[in-house]
Amino acid sequence: MLVLIGMLLVLFLAMVVFAVDVSYMQLTRTELRAAADAAAKAGVECLRRTQSADKAALAAIGLAQYNKIGGKPLVLTRNDLEFGQVALLNGEWSFTPGAEPFRAMRVNASLSKESSSGPVHLLFGGLLGRSTFTPRMSAVAAQFDQDIILALDRSHSMTFDLSGVDWKYPPGIPAYPVGMTLPPHATLSRWAALMKAVDAFDDIIGQANLQPRVGIVTWSSEVTKNSVEYLLTKVTSPVIARDLEVTDAIVNGDKKGKGKKKKGLKKKIASRATSPMLGATNMSAGLNEALRMLEQDTSKPLAKKTIVLMTDGLWNQGSDPVEVARAAKSRGVVVHTITFLPGAEQDAMEQIATITGGRHYFAQNAAELEAAFRELAFAMPVLLTQ
Repeated sequence: MLVLIGMLLVLFLAMVVFAVDVSYMQLTRTELRAAADAAAKAGVECLRRTQSADKAALAAIGLAQYNKIGGKPLVLTRNDLEFGQVALLNGEWSFTPGAEPFRAMRVNASLSKESSSGPVHLLFGGLLGRSTFTPRMSAVAAQFDQDIILALDRSHSMTFDLSGVDWKYPPGIPAYPVGMTLPPHATLSRWAALMKAVDAFDDIIGQANLQPRVGIVTWSSEVTKNSVEYLLTKVTSPVIARDLEVTDAIVNGDKKGKGKKKKGLKKKIASRATSPMLGATNMSAGLNEALRMLEQDTSKPLAKKTIVLMTDGLWNQGSDPVEVARAAKSRGVVVHTITFLPGAEQDAMEQIATITGGRHYFAQNAAELEAAFRELAFAMPVLLTQ
């Protein structure tokens, strides 16, 4: 009987020892996961702010030491860190090490004989024949600076109503030629619908932890003093206009790299509604100018470059915008396209989006136009951890 009791006591103690060490192993796994996540986030935040992989590595290594696993600080080396890019493939994020420009970091944290931190010593492992535990965790963080150019059609058709019929103005606006001399209707014109959609876009990106810089290019065709439009309005108009530079969109401030967005986007769009809109549809000119804006600003070389191209018409002046899309692809610029109302250029816009890896939206009414801008605003990735 005493022998049986003794055996049961030994078994009970073994179960207690096993339970304690299993709990301790789970705790160290959790601590290692948290430490790896924190190091990856710290490194990527520094990468975005300084544009330097070396400084980002130091930031990740430095922060890791403040996190203890099993009572010991996590010691990382440069060999534990990888830089690259992430991409969303089939609904899952995939990390590609070495892909440039660097926008992501992977931290490979381990506690083993080979690592700088050494293995985790179990509390009662010696009794069970295993004295150490060697957990491994990896964490991927990606944080994007975003430079976005809204390339918006401001041809005369943007003053028409929402029926999709050319030369049909909203109620209260006289027919041509008087209608050409007036600004777009404040609520019932195509430009008014665009204003509301851009306002929604601005509100959403303004709530992001890392706000993108947004510039505006508006485009149509050149209106000279020799044109019919000038004879009617006494107004000339350029093919393209930089309504808002990306450098004017965000003021970078504190040490954490956060910024405050100037109240310029809505104001610039609204200011266009106070004057007549003239000209035809030189889409390639607008797309080319958006590319130039992104290239000329070199303050954020690691930023993800994106253009949102919107039109309500068919390109009828300038070169083929699909060729410009190929140039955009070669420069790593994604172009999302939005065609507004029946009759808008869907074929070319679909090709532009496909070539550059962007999305194409066909908005049949004002509500769908706003929904397209909202979806794009939410789709801009800010922070990812795997």
